[in-house]
Amino acid sequence: MRPQDRGYFEIWIWLDTSTDLMDAPPLMPKPLERTTISIPIHLRPHDSAGIVAIFDHFRCVGATVDINQPHHIAAVSVNHNTSAYMELMLRSLFARHQAGVSLSLTIFDNASTDDMRGLRSYATQVHVPIAPSGFSLTTEYNSHGDVLRRFVLDHPNCTHYLFLDADVCFIEANTLLTMLANLERNPTLFGIGPRMSWDGITEIPMAVRQSNPDICDARLHPCCALIPNTPLFRSVVEVIGFACVKYLWAEREEYLDTFKLMTRVMHTHGLHHTLSSALIQHFFCVSYEWDSAETQRHKTEMRDQRLAELRFLEAQKAASLS
Repeated sequence: MRPQDRGYFEIWIWLDTSTDLMDAPPLMPKPLERTTISIPIHLRPHDSAGIVAIFDHFRCVGATVDINQPHHIAAVSVNHNTSAYMELMLRSLFARHQAGVSLSLTIFDNASTDDMRGLRSYATQVHVPIAPSGFSLTTEYNSHGDVLRRFVLDHPNCTHYLFLDADVCFIEANTLLTMLANLERNPTLFGIGPRMSWDGITEIPMAVRQSNPDICDARLHPCCALIPNTPLFRSVVEVIGFACVKYLWAEREEYLDTFKLMTRVMHTHGLHHTLSSALIQHFFCVSYEWDSAETQRHKTEMRDQRLAELRFLEAQKAASLS
């Protein structure tokens, strides 16, 4: 199941026609021999009840629904003096996805001044380009949304977009395949993110999420966001974008973080986001000088431990092949 054009979803149903079709829907041809047929069905995203009914009817006569459509994911991440975190993200991404994901990743760098040698070395090894973003470390406002918008508009031919923050770490095998499968089961989704953990073990508690909905509930967090490439999405990207917004009400102002206004706009089209069953580690806000010295030290220690483990495994793998 995948979006095909503005406001519609196309479902392809494959049926082995050796199955008894006495109770098949009228649009099904009467088979003369063993073969496989496909039937495209167009539905609007809000017609989820109709989709479920169709699935149930076809399953009763032996049909299966293909949700494993060919895909190619265009992924993007931004480095902002976060090179060690970015190396960890890259190493964990490739370590946890050995096969089955068609993905091209581009890293844009905001003229970082930290030590990029480890990042550049590994990025070269896995053929991930690092390109200048065109922004510096000292723009007046956050440039993240601008980079994401430009990337989407410059990459029209993928099936999905994947936004990755430098400070995430993949801790489960095949996270992206899990997210793809979760996403394709629900045509009312415009995107999906993973469940998040501070320590890579325990999911962030619901009480914390409720106290700060921007973590993942009030917006699709761009730390690890998988979004189908549809004309609707690209149109909203072009007009609205992903940038932070200050909304001025009559007696108050509201700050909308990256991707939050986009999330609200997609709601007006009957589309929403959700969380996958997959879990990732997210260090949060490492490019900002918000954390206490103790918190910074704790994050750095966790990062360096995971990075050392992945470097060691890579070295072991290389040694075994030599």
